[in-house]
Amino acid sequence: MLPRQADWARPARRGSQGVAGGRSVSGAVACSLTLWTGLCAAQGASATGALSLQPSITLSQTLTDNYQVTATNAASDAVTRLGAGVVLRARSGLVQGFLDYAMTGVLYARHSGLNSLQNALNANLATDLIEDRLQLNAAAGISRSAVSAFGVQAGAGTDANSNTTEVRTLRVSPALRGPLGPNLRYDARLSYQVSDAADGSLGDSDSTTASLHIEPTSRGRLSWSVDAQHQLSSFKLGRSTRTDRLFGALLLALPEQDLQLRGTLGVERTDQLAINSRSYKNWGLGAVWAPSPVTRLSADTENRYYGRSHSVSLEHRTPRTIFRYRNARSASSDTNTTPGRRGTAFDLLFAQLASAQPDPVLREDLVNRLLRDQGIDPRQVAGAGFLQSASSVQDLQEFSAAWTGPRNAIVASLGHTKTRRLDPLSGAVDDLSGGTAVSTDNLSLNVSHRLTPLSSLNMFLTVQRGSGQFGGQSISQNVAELQYSTRLTPDSTLGLNLRRAHYKTGQVPYDETAATATYGKRF
Repeated sequence: MLPRQADWARPARRGSQGVAGGRSVSGAVACSLTLWTGLCAAQGASATGALSLQPSITLSQTLTDNYQVTATNAASDAVTRLGAGVVLRARSGLVQGFLDYAMTGVLYARHSGLNSLQNALNANLATDLIEDRLQLNAAAGISRSAVSAFGVQAGAGTDANSNTTEVRTLRVSPALRGPLGPNLRYDARLSYQVSDAADGSLGDSDSTTASLHIEPTSRGRLSWSVDAQHQLSSFKLGRSTRTDRLFGALLLALPEQDLQLRGTLGVERTDQLAINSRSYKNWGLGAVWAPSPVTRLSADTENRYYGRSHSVSLEHRTPRTIFRYRNARSASSDTNTTPGRRGTAFDLLFAQLASAQPDPVLREDLVNRLLRDQGIDPRQVAGAGFLQSASSVQDLQEFSAAWTGPRNAIVASLGHTKTRRLDPLSGAVDDLSGGTAVSTDNLSLNVSHRLTPLSSLNMFLTVQRGSGQFGGQSISQNVAELQYSTRLTPDSTLGLNLRRAHYKTGQVPYDETAATATYGKRF
């Protein structure tokens, strides 16, 4: 089954021509293709069976009664999408990764001024430039995000809505590791990451992180490590900040109890909270309990410059189910965390099938085939989001679960987040300006049933809420979809989708009803 169009496509920049919108993502696409082709060729990944290439095309027609998903001047339209994509996978011994890129032309029957090119990219590459010594990891993406948490969120037929925009990200990270004398080993890493939004500069940022980790060559019951980290972060509409951190850790392994304990002590210096850098003492405690390969519980807490951080996660899986719970408080400037990242349907099933298929490459194919047969979008994820132009602190609670049967599958998630600005000196204007905090609640449910070996019926429901501390800062979004998909041939599919959505921004309600037919073919 092909991905739902609304989850990976977006019109070009407002006021631009369609072709210009396509060129706006050339940097991320070009970097990804250059890394892929150059490294694959250098490592000989073009050998038989090591490199696979699969082009595809899609054609869809949508009839909607509110093409802009707006409360004012709602109008109907017929939207035609014609897309071409390519999936490239490398599976040689030293090169592992994938590249999934698609370009889609969008034509509006009644509002041709919105005609545009949309881009979607998901690429990840890991390669050993020098075996067991120098490694390069790279990732690039093009996806849609909401500009504000108080407007229509991405993922529900919002191609022409002014609150959604295309975001491009690129991360390049070389790592050098090896022995340091007879009894020690080191791991040195450098990471550069950039994020760019198509419509304006809100959310545009870049960061550079350098880290060094030293530990004994062999670990006993009691071990230790030392870490040094340096990070420079810059927001185009905000300011640049610097954070340096040095800390040591003691680790105690208790294999009889399936338990690992960890304690840290160190110092960090940052200008995140003031014009001039200040020093802060750090300490932390953590534990990991893994009584079996299918159950894992971890908990840790640290005293940081922004207060007390914590992370508690629990995962348990069976041959047909997986359950995950996470409760965390972390900063967006933290080099070890990605606040607010939510697992997709692919992530859940990829973890669930770890015991059945340990090989990650073969497991990826297995999960994609299962999702395609069940008619489930691999990128399915519910979560209100918004662009930020300053560092922030986020509290996250999330529960997700998945169940797969011979003919049925259920993927569900429930989450809550609360985000506030961390940098009091930033003059950037976004949802967190003025000391406000943004709270979001999200519920996602996908129920799939295979009618025949070739066809399936899928129901998708999302409920999202966003609220702030000032009057009128709220959004309510309920979307229900019913989807039928069938394979016409081994390489072609046909999908029919009915969508009904209800929104409420502040005190103003509005609706959308749409029907979509999609044909896709892989070559």
